[in-house]
Amino acid sequence: MSSLEPSGPVYDAAFNPFGPFVVLAATVTVDGEEITVQQQIDRAAWRCIDRDPQLRADYERTLHHHLAAALVERLSPTVTVYEPAPLGESVSDALARADAAMRNEPEPEHCRSLELGSEG
Repeated sequence: MSSLEPSGPVYDAAFNPFGPFVVLAATVTVDGEEITVQQQIDRAAWRCIDRDPQLRADYERTLHHHLAAALVERLSPTVTVYEPAPLGESVSDALARADAAMRNEPEPEHCRSLELGSEG
């Protein structure tokens, strides 16, 4: 699976859609199948992009997002919808379980041997 998308305009760079270009490509293999996305960029524009680390990182990030979208489309995950319990019920249920657990545990030895109020 591969797609080739032309890039948008790069400011301060001449754009010639019929001139020489470079191709940015990102590929990942999932279950033995390669998924590749590509972006075609005018060579002169790429020179401007390549000189600016932030701009280059933005272009690479965009390519990663396109690759992620292609992966999601390929894997077609199931979307599950559920309605969570109201927060008040969840908290009070958790407190009740914690209280019951503490009441059912034997008292630790160091607590049993403690005598309050004795000054020996």
